[in-house]
Amino acid sequence: MNNKIEEFLIQLDSYEEKYEIERWQLRVNIYLEETLGHEIANKFQNLAKNRNPWDGSAQQRGYLEALIEKKNPLDKTNKSMKGIDRVNLIDRIGRELQSTMTYSDIQAYLSGFGVDTDIPTTDNGGSKWVYVKDLLAKVPDKTIFKIADELEIYHGYTYHSTFEIPDSKFWHPNHLRLFLSHISTFKIRTAQLQKMLKEYGISSFVAHEDIEPTQEWQDEIEKALHSMDALCAILTPKFCESKWTDQEIGVAVGRNVLVIPIRKGIDPYGFIGKYQGMQGDGKTLGQVAEGIFKILSSHPKTKEILAGALVDQITLANNKNEAMGKLTLLRAIEALPKKHLEKISENCKENELIVGSTEFIELLNEMLDEREMNRFKIIKTQDSSFSDDIPF
Repeated sequence: MNNKIEEFLIQLDSYEEKYEIERWQLRVNIYLEETLGHEIANKFQNLAKNRNPWDGSAQQRGYLEALIEKKNPLDKTNKSMKGIDRVNLIDRIGRELQSTMTYSDIQAYLSGFGVDTDIPTTDNGGSKWVYVKDLLAKVPDKTIFKIADELEIYHGYTYHSTFEIPDSKFWHPNHLRLFLSHISTFKIRTAQLQKMLKEYGISSFVAHEDIEPTQEWQDEIEKALHSMDALCAILTPKFCESKWTDQEIGVAVGRNVLVIPIRKGIDPYGFIGKYQGMQGDGKTLGQVAEGIFKILSSHPKTKEILAGALVDQITLANNKNEAMGKLTLLRAIEALPKKHLEKISENCKENELIVGSTEFIELLNEMLDEREMNRFKIIKTQDSSFSDDIPF
């Protein structure tokens, strides 16, 4: 837990008037304004109105931690940068670097952000300012924001930054990343659910299964929480009594990722009390896994992530059955963008295991036909250097 949060809550515990909700919220708001600024403090306060007065619960601590750590901004749907703002921001970055760095320093500095410094630039007459503007002309907005933030150049925009995990062993590559929040008494069923979700292109984190005993388990959980695409809370009895599971929900809310409550004895509460949740009682593991897939494949926060993961798994499949299964899942996603089918058509040409499957090609062409796209065709080339007439 962030030390600032602990100090803050200890201080609040010393106030006799802490149970006077209005004063409590006022002190929380003042603290957050000092730490995070007015805009995020207001968003934090809006969640506390009426049903959720701040009481220092584990959920609220986790939420505070997600905000203060700033691993990801609260609002991931902020407006995109206007063209004129982009031009002006790049201009300011150019002038800043011109005044503080040499040409070689600028190259090394921008390369650290993944900027291609070998691209042709205009004849700038020795102007480092123009040189920087040329290099940044086609760089993504996200990179521009990162550079501006490090140079402490204000721009007023937010962006979604991915929390990097060194040597991650618990997320499978090219999968949607789902954190399974549960109490220890339900760890066996959760581990079984994890295996079933893998068939849907979903990599799940289960603390009891995915953390080596010799590792700092709390650090590993935090890494998973700050890199997950969504969280599934398995609400079994006594779930709300666990400080760890409540903190996990708080972090998810603070990061603004999708939270899927599964009702398995208790209903959603606290931050996620507004969600109806998915019924888990009376269902098989297979039905629960399918239900989670349907939610993830239809929700705006995760639909594109899951679709992209399935496409990658198809093009990298080691056998036709795997490719066929993932393509069937992809077909179940409504209003699937054409770009995903275009990527499959282009990349599968190199995978002989897939293009040799008539069943796979037929299904792919059905999906292409439904969107009035060009059908997938295998073009076989014959090597002219070989002939039947060559002596053995």
